[in-house]
Amino acid sequence: PYYNQGYTEYCWATCFAMLFKYYKDPYYASVTPKVWEIAAYFGIGNEGLHALTFYMGSSVKSIVWANIGTEPERSIWLPVKSVTGLKKKLKNYICQDMPVMLFLKEHMVLVVGYEGDTFIIHDPSRGMYIRKSWDELFNETGHRVPITLAVPASPPDKVSLYTVNIPSGSKQDIRGLTFVYSENATVFRDNVARKMGSEIWFQWDGRKELGYYFASYRWWRDAANQSAEVKCIPDDSYLCLRVEIANADDSPATLIVKYKICASGGEGKYSDEMRVNVPARKVIQKIFNPVKVSKFGRNSSKFYLEVYLKSEDNDNYYIDAIYGVDINISHILQITDPAAKEDSMHHPGALAVQKLGFDTSDDIDIGIAEGRTDKVIYTSYCAKYIEGYDLQDIQPESEGEKELEQVYIYNLILIGTCRCYALPDDYVLEEYTDDLENYIRDMSANAFVVDPCSAISIVVEANDEVYFNDYSAREVIINMACEVQTADGIVTYQFRIDGLFWIHGMYLSGCITFECLTKVTEQPATPPNTHDVANEYWSLIESYV
Repeated sequence: PYYNQGYTEYCWATCFAMLFKYYKDPYYASVTPKVWEIAAYFGIGNEGLHALTFYMGSSVKSIVWANIGTEPERSIWLPVKSVTGLKKKLKNYICQDMPVMLFLKEHMVLVVGYEGDTFIIHDPSRGMYIRKSWDELFNETGHRVPITLAVPASPPDKVSLYTVNIPSGSKQDIRGLTFVYSENATVFRDNVARKMGSEIWFQWDGRKELGYYFASYRWWRDAANQSAEVKCIPDDSYLCLRVEIANADDSPATLIVKYKICASGGEGKYSDEMRVNVPARKVIQKIFNPVKVSKFGRNSSKFYLEVYLKSEDNDNYYIDAIYGVDINISHILQITDPAAKEDSMHHPGALAVQKLGFDTSDDIDIGIAEGRTDKVIYTSYCAKYIEGYDLQDIQPESEGEKELEQVYIYNLILIGTCRCYALPDDYVLEEYTDDLENYIRDMSANAFVVDPCSAISIVVEANDEVYFNDYSAREVIINMACEVQTADGIVTYQFRIDGLFWIHGMYLSGCITFECLTKVTEQPATPPNTHDVANEYWSLIESYV
């Protein structure tokens, strides 16, 4: 059987996976560990296995025993005996139907056959049944000390030679299991249409408990060089699955490959399958149609993916399978897409305002703004205006003259969440606080019936009053003076704007309170403390994630 290591350094783990698959009875071949699971067993990141660990490590002995039931034979070939002894030993193993893991200079391969002095190898990075002369193979050791591992056990009467694999993604090539924002710009079909950073990909990593994680680009400023873990997949994404199917048999095969999405309780939520013709001794890749994550349902946030491979001639058992790739979903879209006014109370912003004691039944403003910047896909917001008026008539106007003194006064609560293309970081918070001054100026210009504010002072403060302190957060306080021309001169109104932004997953959330500090004839109600709004808003979001 053959597996490919993809864009990883897991040649050694891939060779173990091929070896375990070879010795497994076909009826149980689907339960052999996958490459990322083997890497997790050793707890090794995307790097090679140390030669001494391979030769002497107890973990190697234990994993071979657990999967084959026999202790491995390991040998180190000193230079004085390498040329003659190693070649003879390899042939001896092959004659006993025992494939051999061969540790070269900086790579590991599986020796599966020989003809004369030509050896046949499965190379995890280059392909199956590669022929190399003895001199070529020995030269790849760099004339250093090669190490071999073989298992003195008999293979089953019929070896399962068909495999299915989910390749590991990388920044160089998004492959395997990937989530994208646009169905029409799937990463497998159209590189030109890809939006840098909008992909979330399946990444092998033995340092993780499960051997993998989901990664995405960091924020736009360094998107080409940085990636980081994504804990939850946004449910506005599309799942794109590309699998590798290998046929190591000498004859072509017709196979059925199927994948299924299940809820954490085992209930099937979505499935798809296809019939594939795989030429002899070839690896092919097949792509399933994209499916929107929200289609899995919103009663659960924990799902897992399974992939099955079976023969068209015998569908009574699976010849290979991938079990339990966990996918955690964030249902932010569910609560930020009000389909109708009567559904507005499902918006977490509206719920937060209501819990803080304000009636939201009539004048709540809810909506979704598309593409505020080229870094944000959309912004879902909720605004609550608490109006009042300065009704003091400083100087009566003649009939027909414009009322100079009347000024609309209000306080405002504004809360919302931005869905970002890439994983936001501290640069995002800095950018948003830098942008807030212009936003306030624009908002003020539209809010007053007179000229907008004439003076703004901004103080950026560290925030230590919000309980979600595991997340990056930034607070900006703006003191604004708005000068209003009246018949008797200029009247100055003082305002305080408190903005608090924080990052969670692929999202950036923010709360802004806008408060008039100047005493007026009819003072609007004072908005709640920004930290209270933020904490209430975040607790509601958490309940959906």
